[in-house]
Amino acid sequence: MSPSVAVGCSSWISSACCVAGIYSLSWMLNLVLPGRRRKGLAKDCDGEPLVYTVNGPQCVLVGFALLFVVTCIVPGMTLDYPVKHAAEMAAVACAVGLVLSIILFAIGKWPGHVSAHTGKMSAVARFFFGTELNPRWMGVDIKMWLYLIGVFMLMVNVLSGVAFYYNQHGGHVHTLLLVYAGELLWFCCDYLVFEDVQLSTYDLFAENVGFKLAWGCLFFYPFFYCIGMWPFLSLPEPDDLHTGTVGDPFQNIPFQAFLSVFVFLCGWFLSRGANLQKYNFKMSTIRRRKFYFIQQESIAGKILASGFWGVSRHVNYLGEILMAVGMALCGGLATPFTYLTVLPWLYPLYYVVLLVMRERDDDRRCAEKYGSLWAVYRKRVPYRIVPYIY
Repeated sequence: MSPSVAVGCSSWISSACCVAGIYSLSWMLNLVLPGRRRKGLAKDCDGEPLVYTVNGPQCVLVGFALLFVVTCIVPGMTLDYPVKHAAEMAAVACAVGLVLSIILFAIGKWPGHVSAHTGKMSAVARFFFGTELNPRWMGVDIKMWLYLIGVFMLMVNVLSGVAFYYNQHGGHVHTLLLVYAGELLWFCCDYLVFEDVQLSTYDLFAENVGFKLAWGCLFFYPFFYCIGMWPFLSLPEPDDLHTGTVGDPFQNIPFQAFLSVFVFLCGWFLSRGANLQKYNFKMSTIRRRKFYFIQQESIAGKILASGFWGVSRHVNYLGEILMAVGMALCGGLATPFTYLTVLPWLYPLYYVVLLVMRERDDDRRCAEKYGSLWAVYRKRVPYRIVPYIY
């Protein structure tokens, strides 16, 4: 075997070990670390609410501490390793997601396993959307673990990107990359802090676990969501932290940073506020209780129709799209225009396609569940996602 082939094989083996180690670590931490015990809206095969151990923040904190120790004692395993070997790690993660999807498809058809779909579906559709609603293996809820590993791996990739830029550019980091990384880490930490709220979301009680979720959380989520950092990691020359220099494609950095943060925070306010209001409504025994300054108004005590949910039927989706646009503004306004300028905008484009499709599916499901009450809500709140537009 030639030296170049040996080095290439060694790189692939190291990347595979890195991915496997992070995934296995998250599984073990999710299993053994203590956390809050919470009931969700999803139910087991007997119709009883599933109980979850919410320990995401603990898992991530301990996980990062252990990974830092690994970088200190394992030769070649540096903080910027995931970015330097992004192609190999992404390929391994993609393969793991595919294998897990096949396993889920096979065992989800066993008796006693609850599915969100009751009608007939093709084998391809069952593989893609899944055959089981909330699988649990060896004490670990697969859905919550997939969300956890997606967040954890995404944070690893983002921090690795910052470390890579720092090492490549003389010990400093571009202002817009710091803004972008801060927004993406805020996005991740927001999920971890409000992990309880996830227990009342559409994903938990209405979607099976299949290729879409398994491959999505193991590969697509952690490697695609941070696509906006690549325009920065591809900069050929060191640049000034604040004002930019010759060779810096970002010419109005302070305004661009302000605009990005403003749009991102507006989106976060809509998304988090709407989800918290719905969580308060669904989990409260007193349905007309106030949510901060908002009076909780509902239709027949079942459909929330005030506050955020009186603006549009899925104003939380608008918030998520705005957050994605805010992040894209960091790296997506470079001049001259190149293919790298396009990359950050793929993230909000993906969200638009995903959430428009999900809104249609959720609207159909709610119409079946609530009947005439949903028709009343549609009339009261006519806009699907964007007020006065859509």
